[in-house]
Amino acid sequence: MSNTGDRDGNAPGLSATRKSNLPPLVVVVTRDEPWRSPTGIRFVERLKRKLYEEEEQFLNRDGRLSFEQCLADRQAGLSQTERNDYLQACAVADRSIAEQKARISKIMRAQASDEITDLEATIEKLDLDKAEVERLVKEISERHQALQSGRLVPVVVWWERVIFFITPTAKLPGMLQRCEQEREAKRARVLEINRGLIEARHDLAELKTWVANASPRPEPAPEASQKTEDDIKMDQAKDRARRDLRFKIKHEAGKKFQTLLELKQWRKDARHEVREMHLPEDEENELLDAIEHGYNEQLKKLKVDTGVFEDT
Repeated sequence: MSNTGDRDGNAPGLSATRKSNLPPLVVVVTRDEPWRSPTGIRFVERLKRKLYEEEEQFLNRDGRLSFEQCLADRQAGLSQTERNDYLQACAVADRSIAEQKARISKIMRAQASDEITDLEATIEKLDLDKAEVERLVKEISERHQALQSGRLVPVVVWWERVIFFITPTAKLPGMLQRCEQEREAKRARVLEINRGLIEARHDLAELKTWVANASPRPEPAPEASQKTEDDIKMDQAKDRARRDLRFKIKHEAGKKFQTLLELKQWRKDARHEVREMHLPEDEENELLDAIEHGYNEQLKKLKVDTGVFEDT
């Protein structure tokens, strides 16, 4: 959907000062569409509620004035530049409402293929996010258990060189507390993702059911143009191949970048923890050198220029 400006309907690209000088916008609001009545489809009802809230900003509360009179009154006293900005903002708000109406109308005509594709992509992304967060929860829990039992704690486990250190007793309570806080934050994120998955899957099932059962059904094509069973299977195979490719691209595209960010965060955290141990200078330097060695080895494996990511 196109950029529709801010919540007040102001046109995009206008400065804050110019926006604040504009009077309330005027947009023609009609509510006679047949899909205004309840549909029982939660996804559609959310879209309708969002549209209703936006329309409420532009309703003509003074029925004595026509749209043209109200528009003229709002522009009174404005300079030519301000008048142009005002008319542009009104047009943007009007276009936003028209696009939302068209989207809902299209769904109600059982033309929801774009919405279904978007929901399927959303579910795929949430599944990936959930798997990653659950992996982090497991790692944090293992670190927490290691700290509680007094075992050696691995600083890094991403490649062959694994560095271990023993946490000083004085630092242990704080490190345990940080682990618990981090684990609870990740668990809360898992719950949030689960709620999003439940909602997206419910919306997807509702839309598919609506499309399958909507009436009237399109007229069947003439016999000569109907697809054979082989054609249908070929179309299904092509569609599946496109979905697999889209999933692969989304999963792989940011893998190297995310690994680099995690590596740099580990380096920062590891150096901080070593300095907090207050070791003799030679022992501290030895651990710091080991961290840098492991960090540089991993960078070579990534084979990327990290200059733009360095902390300033």
